[in-house]
Amino acid sequence: MSKKVFDQMDDTKNKEVDDSNKEVDDSDKEVDDSNKEVDDSDKEVDDSNKEVDDSNKEVDDSNKEVDDSNKDVDDSNREVETEGMDNKTRTDILAEMTSKLSSLKYTDRNDIVQTYNKWAETGYEQVFSSDVFNAPKRTAEVLEELYPFEIDKKGAKILDVGAGTGLCGIELRKLGFKNIDGLEPSKNMIAEAMEKDVYDRYIIEMISDVKLGIQDNFYDVVTACSCARHFPDGFPEIARIVRPGGHIVILSNLDDQEDKEMETMIQKLEDQGLWKVVRMEIVEEFFSVTNQRGILILLEVLTDGNGNYPEKEILTNRTKVLRKYSVCT
Repeated sequence: MSKKVFDQMDDTKNKEVDDSNKEVDDSDKEVDDSNKEVDDSDKEVDDSNKEVDDSNKEVDDSNKEVDDSNKDVDDSNREVETEGMDNKTRTDILAEMTSKLSSLKYTDRNDIVQTYNKWAETGYEQVFSSDVFNAPKRTAEVLEELYPFEIDKKGAKILDVGAGTGLCGIELRKLGFKNIDGLEPSKNMIAEAMEKDVYDRYIIEMISDVKLGIQDNFYDVVTACSCARHFPDGFPEIARIVRPGGHIVILSNLDDQEDKEMETMIQKLEDQGLWKVVRMEIVEEFFSVTNQRGILILLEVLTDGNGNYPEKEILTNRTKVLRKYSVCT
């Protein structure tokens, strides 16, 4: 009897264990189902995030296309603005401004600056576009003759005097020159150059007989493209800031009467031994619209900033030294 009772008790206990195990299995199944739901939910979130990322990428690509399109439109508009000015309009604007400038002496500096400020607002760049104004390109070509190798162009320190809107600086950049500062007294003109990021440093001053805030012998080359007539009294100051053996490149309107005063001053300073004239040449189509010719004058500075004459070996053109190393390497 007692054995039978114990057997029944064992059967009951085993059933309870089986039921308990079943409950555990069912619970584990619920956990697995729950985890599966979480995984499915995470997958849905990942898929959703991927769709958002793809959508954002499409938006970014679309925005980039719009930006590129706007840039093309801006460039196209700039070309149309420049090319859209006919030669008669160019001639009329040029005649008005040159008439005003011709009535001024180089000592009328404030009036000269105001005239260029006005000119910058009334189509200066359209008048002097590169297809009709050859002076900046020719000036840059002379510097390339002085510094033909890449290492020379990287090392040469250049000051573009009368920088204006940066026309000459742009041509120098095209040829690979790296260190170019711009000096221009007209704030409206130099603002155009700043907008195009032409120069490394912008000096808003007028060249005259007053000393500039530039140290002696600082530059290798100074360019003066279509502006030297405004500062013949400032030529000694330009020579001061150019190293001995360095150069000054002047390109000016051959037919301008006030340029004769500039040429007189150049000759006077050559007689004094401040510099020597290396080359003078006529430039055809200085401004093709009016068939103006230009005169190019290349000067080599002979003295330091204090009027002293260095020894011959010190005068050796640094370009030749750099060229020697560039050929060997």
